[in-house]
Amino acid sequence: MADNTRKSHNKNHYQAMLDDTNNIYFYRIRSRDAAGRLTGHIVGNGLSTEQDFPLPAVISTPSNQTLTAWMKSVT
Repeated sequence: MADNTRKSHNKNHYQAMLDDTNNIYFYRIRSRDAAGRLTGHIVGNGLSTEQDFPLPAVISTPSNQTLTAWMKSVT
């Protein structure tokens, strides 16, 4: 595929293909959570490696009461 064709094809996607004198490197974001954090991607230069990053069931910020109780328990 010609260099300008590849750039035109990929310009609107979450991916990048960079020409190098030695190889072509490929990276694509597969998924994000509601907050925009990366939850999966594909990377490779001929062979691909897919990785998914599972999120905890509950993501929350502890309250002051929770932190105070924890500090009392460890002191």
